[in-house]
Amino acid sequence: MNKLLTWSAALALTSLFSYSATAQSIGVGTTTPDASAALDITSTTGGLALPRMTTAQRQAIANPVSGLLVYQTDGEFGLYHTYNGAWYNLMNNQQPNSYGFLTSSAANGGAVSPFSGAGTQNSVISDPSGTATTATYTSTNLQMAMDRDGNLYMGVRRFVMKISPTGASSIFAGTSSLALGYADGPATAGARFGDFLPALTLDRDQNVYVFDAVNRVIRKITQAGVVSTVAGTVGVDGSTNGTGVGNATFKQFTQGLAFDPSGNLYAVETTTHTIRRITPGGTVSLWSGTLGTSGSAGGPLASATYNMPVGLVFDIYGTGYLTDQSNHTIRRIDVNGTVSTLAGLAGNSGLVDGTGTAARFTNPNSVAIATNGDLIVGMNHAVRRVTTGGVVSTVAGSTTSGIIYPATGTAARFNTVYGVGVNRAGWIYAFDSRNFRFVVIK
Repeated sequence: MNKLLTWSAALALTSLFSYSATAQSIGVGTTTPDASAALDITSTTGGLALPRMTTAQRQAIANPVSGLLVYQTDGEFGLYHTYNGAWYNLMNNQQPNSYGFLTSSAANGGAVSPFSGAGTQNSVISDPSGTATTATYTSTNLQMAMDRDGNLYMGVRRFVMKISPTGASSIFAGTSSLALGYADGPATAGARFGDFLPALTLDRDQNVYVFDAVNRVIRKITQAGVVSTVAGTVGVDGSTNGTGVGNATFKQFTQGLAFDPSGNLYAVETTTHTIRRITPGGTVSLWSGTLGTSGSAGGPLASATYNMPVGLVFDIYGTGYLTDQSNHTIRRIDVNGTVSTLAGLAGNSGLVDGTGTAARFTNPNSVAIATNGDLIVGMNHAVRRVTTGGVVSTVAGSTTSGIIYPATGTAARFNTVYGVGVNRAGWIYAFDSRNFRFVVIK
């Protein structure tokens, strides 16, 4: 694409501003541009907005000239420049990988240690907040989400909790008076949720989205602490489509949420074996699967079938990956709308490492994507890794439940892993649900 401004184009742009032009320099906001600058911009109220684009859009630039500069909005976001056709981060001159990150999280030694939680259940509906060793959780916590700074988010009863990189847990949304119900507004001073918040995700701006299962709606929580409802009809169970709050309906057991690179939000409706899509304009539609029909068929979105799907994640190119829980498989949904099985064999459970259909899973439920494109999958009593080529390995845990950590790899024991995340350094976080504790795997 033509990224370089000709002088005539530059003059046309600067005609909108106060400028001065000499034979060598153009000044914007100044009548005395420096003679050493081709373009001299002076301002005390604004900056220079460079082209902003995703990793995929940056990589699509054909034959980029040396010195091209853009701002990348995903992956390791920031300024990137080109030299001899290759891209480099402007701050440290490192080359990004194909997913827009400067580091790869492929390596992980499998060393498991406690991260957050006292190991006792929050069974009296008390404030779950606490330090890394005093916070309390419940076994009904399902999915988690992680922001750019390494904070984790998870629904605990009627609260959305924020767990810092130190393991300390605090209320991000929901009132400390323990009130139950439904209300939008200030996140910790008026907002109300039902007592089951199974699915969470974050958008590009780090707003948190949570499925409020009791109220059957999707809620949005900004980092500024404001709660609003974005889809669904309060208190109405169903799977009807529509536009705007109060028109479409969702089933209570919607257990997965994820955004694609275009800003569409997807809700995995587990008990109807379907995936719903919510556009940025609020239109809800059936995206894939057939309502009420389970199966393991691949093919086009409309005819593909699933069996109690749960977790969903998209990579930066728009490819989706789904944990098809009762089929014991990991499904891949290509950007062209073709569904296939990446790993596992439908109807066959177990814990077997291998490639494609040779691998085995037992009730895979949660999924996160690492900076090198690998999938991190939570299942039964183990944490697995799946490459984009379908090669499956066990990071930690086994087929046996228990609580053994600190430990390494398959020597560790968990009791039902439900919820996984991975940070930029490659550290994996997992919720050991029936031991009521988060662990970190390094």
